[in-house]
Amino acid sequence: MHITSPAARTRYPVRTLFVNPCTHPVNTDVKHQSNVTMSFTVDIIKLLVSFLIPLMEYLALARESPAFYRSLVVRICEHYSPGYAELKYGEKSTGIENLLTVFDSGSTYTYLISSAYQAFISLVMEELTGSSLSEALDDHTLTLCWKGEKPFKSLQDVKTYFKPFALSFTNGGKAEAKFEMPLEAYLIISHKGNVCLGILDGGKIDVNIIGDISMQDKLVIYNNEEQLIGWMNEKNCDLLPEV
Repeated sequence: MHITSPAARTRYPVRTLFVNPCTHPVNTDVKHQSNVTMSFTVDIIKLLVSFLIPLMEYLALARESPAFYRSLVVRICEHYSPGYAELKYGEKSTGIENLLTVFDSGSTYTYLISSAYQAFISLVMEELTGSSLSEALDDHTLTLCWKGEKPFKSLQDVKTYFKPFALSFTNGGKAEAKFEMPLEAYLIISHKGNVCLGILDGGKIDVNIIGDISMQDKLVIYNNEEQLIGWMNEKNCDLLPEV
């Protein structure tokens, strides 16, 4: 379960339920609180409690699943980080290592530091050599798009051209924690029917950002008390014990 960063949300007066654990902002748009409003707030809190308790029990069970990856977590600029990773493409090591990585579901796409991005692009381009794909220079949906002999309708149409990749973390020097990214986690089909890369050049930033595109098929759990972060692939949800 990942939660979009509060900073990335559009903030509306009154209508948006917003809880900031660091501060308690006063909503200046509301001058009076009626008994009706207070009653409504109490009902909302009761509803949230009735939802969260079963959810917490479910997540506790999820952590015991063999398909659940765990990694130590550190906080970097108010983001969760599983530490340093090695990039693997098609299950093979790439030599791209020591990638300090953070999770940020408020970022639509995933960003790599420039050196890692250029190395990753070289791998992708090498993989596409000799294929029927060519760069779609007239498609500005994202930085890099490719077109085929005919427009693509879904990512199923391009699965023979691209490979899944992963970020491999060492779990405190112990077992490997692998954050896998299938095609759906880093590619999109544009309105022109081209396939575009959802991995972007982070420029001068010194951390790699796993954005929302790469988290959409994951159940992600943050454990602040034990300083752990964990995730599992959606396809493995059938391995979870029943509540």
